[in-house]
Amino acid sequence: IEWVRYTLRVTKVFKGAEKLEFINKNQVHIYTMPDGGACGIKLNPKQHYLLTGHVHDGRFQVGACGWNVEWSQVTVKQRRGLKYMYGKHCEACSIQTCFFGGYGCDSTSP
Repeated sequence: IEWVRYTLRVTKVFKGAEKLEFINKNQVHIYTMPDGGACGIKLNPKQHYLLTGHVHDGRFQVGACGWNVEWSQVTVKQRRGLKYMYGKHCEACSIQTCFFGGYGCDSTSP
């Protein structure tokens, strides 16, 4: 499988900075699958995004199943939560995708 590579500039890391020490904030490579059917995402140039993902084999990988949205779509309440709660006060916290009716959500998760 051929990964799609995007080159971005990171302006803020909310959680996992210790895993991203290898990142040069002026030029970061992220990887995603080539199409939406394989959970790939498409990013537009000159746009600001909130991207979530994981580091695997030294590569930051993102996919459609994570929280990956244009920054303008992140509400003030969500921004406050990211800034003050998500990474600073909760080692076990994670963002997960919940589908209609709660499918995919573990009610025991923090």
